[in-house]
Amino acid sequence: MNQLTGIPARIPVHCIAHRGASSLAPENTLSAAQQAIALGADMWETDVTLTRDGFPIIFHDDTPERTTNIRQVLPHKARWPVHRLSLDELRRLDYGSWFLEQDPFGQVAAGMIPPEVQTGFRGATLLTLEEALVFTRAQHWRVNLELKDLGK
Repeated sequence: MNQLTGIPARIPVHCIAHRGASSLAPENTLSAAQQAIALGADMWETDVTLTRDGFPIIFHDDTPERTTNIRQVLPHKARWPVHRLSLDELRRLDYGSWFLEQDPFGQVAAGMIPPEVQTGFRGATLLTLEEALVFTRAQHWRVNLELKDLGK
């Protein structure tokens, strides 16, 4: 028993990678999951939402505008909610280049991400829930799924 907290000393603590290693790779991508494993995370937390045609996908935001190139590929749909877009439309987008361009955590500029790793970010693809679960199981890893607003 910890005298300060009153919590038993042997309660396991797990390192959970939020959206994968999202400060070192584009969030909710295979690259982010792979980086989290390489860093020793016990599991990852990721977000699940539905496409217009009912496919569960790994995606956090309400719209794809922040983390994809939808403005270039489907400009008239850039602000549409993900649940109004089909899996085919979402599969056409790049989910990684934004990370290199925006460097949201300053890790690219700080030299924390090797150039050969950065190369894999460009053209990163959307993960379906099935793909994420297959990957997680193959790695003998665990996942915590956050269910987003599933299509209102």
